[in-house]
Amino acid sequence: MEAATRWRFSRVVPYRMVKRATLVNARIKWVKDPALDAVVSRERHLRPAVDLVHAICASATDGGGGCGREGVPVHEIPSRRRLGLPATVPSTTAFMRRHPAVFHESRPSPSSSSPSSARPFRWFGLTPEAAALRREEAAVMREMEVELVNRLRKLLMLAGAGALPLPVVDQLRWDLGLPLDYRVRFCPVTHTSSASSPPPPAWQAAAPRTSATGCASFSGIPAWPSHASRWTPAGRTRGPLAFQLSFTRGFGLKKKWVAWLEEWQRLPYTSPYDHAAIAMLDPRTDAAEKRVVALFHELLHLTVGKKTERANLSNLRGPLGLPFRFSKVFGRHPGVFYLSQKLATQTVVLREGYAGTELVEKHPLVEIRESYVALMRVGREDERDAGAGAFAGEAALNDSSSSPDDDGVAKNPRNATFCGVTGLSRACGDDELSTWHF
Repeated sequence: MEAATRWRFSRVVPYRMVKRATLVNARIKWVKDPALDAVVSRERHLRPAVDLVHAICASATDGGGGCGREGVPVHEIPSRRRLGLPATVPSTTAFMRRHPAVFHESRPSPSSSSPSSARPFRWFGLTPEAAALRREEAAVMREMEVELVNRLRKLLMLAGAGALPLPVVDQLRWDLGLPLDYRVRFCPVTHTSSASSPPPPAWQAAAPRTSATGCASFSGIPAWPSHASRWTPAGRTRGPLAFQLSFTRGFGLKKKWVAWLEEWQRLPYTSPYDHAAIAMLDPRTDAAEKRVVALFHELLHLTVGKKTERANLSNLRGPLGLPFRFSKVFGRHPGVFYLSQKLATQTVVLREGYAGTELVEKHPLVEIRESYVALMRVGREDERDAGAGAFAGEAALNDSSSSPDDDGVAKNPRNATFCGVTGLSRACGDDELSTWHF
């Protein structure tokens, strides 16, 4: 027994003493990037607003295609929690009232023929500008359908099995630009179609499929050319490929970290689609870390805005074969990624995709979303100007040098300041006041 124990430890202990990891434990200070923070901040409440536009169009009485001005009753509108609105927004109706250039409220007269409608209730519809923008968005979706399917196919091919759970894909749906009904349009359920059913489009022959287990899968070529491999000679996916780096002004780099980074950039590049080569990597080496960076570099390139929330990547560790604490690469490589702390969350931004605050390659869906943002700002800017005017008027009225009231007593300037700030908060909202420094 003792001999067997000595033999077992004689094989295990020397193996543990071998130093195979080459990772450098460098502490890198996070430096704020105002330009990329502005990229994240300008999309505040954009996704809930667009989801509301889609919900109103889908529930409209004209079938959803025309997005008529009659709108839908208030009880058919999704709740605040379902839309993902923050706790600072009291309700969905309050959110829509804050954006009058996108949503309009009406109270139809009760119908005498219907006893159930004796008590009128509120309806919410779209403004003509928002309805036209929704129709333009639907047209862009139809034109870019094949391109959006290819984005989904590449996302699935990042997994070794070519399949991802549908909840994981749902988390990335907005960033990939997929429509709400992408499961029906892009991932048909695997079954034998009947002879009477119309033939699917040609591109659906190689479209992903939805299995009975709730996974989106795709069986295609095993090694898809990655975005970064465009700079390799003759499409080669392995070799000393270096990522494009950019740092925030004032970012200090220690010599030890710079030397390690230069050596790390010369390591062989493993394509995130080459799963046979990935299986040969030691997860404790710098080469394996470069593979993780390459994977998220490719994943962020698949998004239309070259960014996504860090929480959306939390469920990718198992399907993509990532190591524990894989998200530390975002902080260890600030020249490739930027972690924004805006909007009460962490957003991973691909530095390579931006030149200042503008995208290098702007997707047509991004232009549509920017138009939505412009509509959302119309009513908010008017209220902001009105609140600022009310503040100035009250301050002038309550100034000690102004004329007294009818009772001969001038108002206290301290009360004027307090009333002005209160009125401004009521008009613009506390969450808007926090973004004025941009």
